[in-house]
Amino acid sequence: MNFSTHQTSKISGSSVPPNATAFNVTAFWMQCSSSLTIWFVLTLGLAFACGMFNVVFLGAICITANLRTGSGVLIGHLAMIETFMCLVHIPIYMAGVLVHSQSLFTCRFTQFFYSLTNTAGYWNILFLAVNRFVAVLYPLHYHTFVRRRFPAIFILSMWVMGVLFTIPMELDVNGGIGINQLWGGCSVSEFKLGRFDYRFVQSTLKTYVPLALAGLLYVVLLITSRMKSSRSVTVENHGASRSHHHKLAMSKMLFVSAIFYSLSFFAYPILAKSMPVEMFLAHPMLQHWMVTVSVSGYAVHPVFLMFNSTIHRNGVRKLLFRIQGRS
Repeated sequence: MNFSTHQTSKISGSSVPPNATAFNVTAFWMQCSSSLTIWFVLTLGLAFACGMFNVVFLGAICITANLRTGSGVLIGHLAMIETFMCLVHIPIYMAGVLVHSQSLFTCRFTQFFYSLTNTAGYWNILFLAVNRFVAVLYPLHYHTFVRRRFPAIFILSMWVMGVLFTIPMELDVNGGIGINQLWGGCSVSEFKLGRFDYRFVQSTLKTYVPLALAGLLYVVLLITSRMKSSRSVTVENHGASRSHHHKLAMSKMLFVSAIFYSLSFFAYPILAKSMPVEMFLAHPMLQHWMVTVSVSGYAVHPVFLMFNSTIHRNGVRKLLFRIQGRS
């Protein structure tokens, strides 16, 4: 998710709270400086750990031929996206909060690439679900589906959609990119009542639509496969049945990982909208720790696949042995 679109929106949006006369921003920073430092160190360490998980996972895919076919291309692309999120975009975002010194140009520049990469990641999850849907339910068409450069088309389209959904946020639209005067980081611009709120459109198109469709495809896939399993086992040969069960097992792992992935990111906006403003005013660091929970979601896919998929686990071992042999 885009942390900036929710950051302190319930407290102040892009301006100082209404009771600013009794609210000293400098004193506020002095009061929270030690807590911010602890949050920064722990969350940055978590982001680095999640990033390295994805780096190792991506390296294993690159050196293992069996992992570079079919869904492997999209899984590798997702690992690359999450690597950039953890090792580039999140540290930049956190530095902006800690330093609390941003310009509108800096915010618009950094948030464009932040939102672009994030959007591509969500749509990557949907295209993985499409890939598994075809592989399990239409195996005779799967090789044709892969050979026709569909992975390349999927990858190109998710970045194009990221650009299209993000560009309006760079303009002076209601709910575009601005600066949060309380924290100093990037946030949404001042919301004006009576005008169309683009944040709702962007959040729906970049996040909720792809994740909802991915979940729907996985549910249909698992239900249909379960209904067919009793019939197919009697007519399929052993090799075909084994291939089918392998694809189905991969689909189940991706489905479960997508659920945990979604929960880690949806926890922030759901809690931010449901909790009273007084809670955030009494505990100003709460929203930052929500970001920490969201960051952990970037480790979900590599961890799930490395610990539950033999072929991915063997790929990681191969990579580590190769690195150890060169050292």
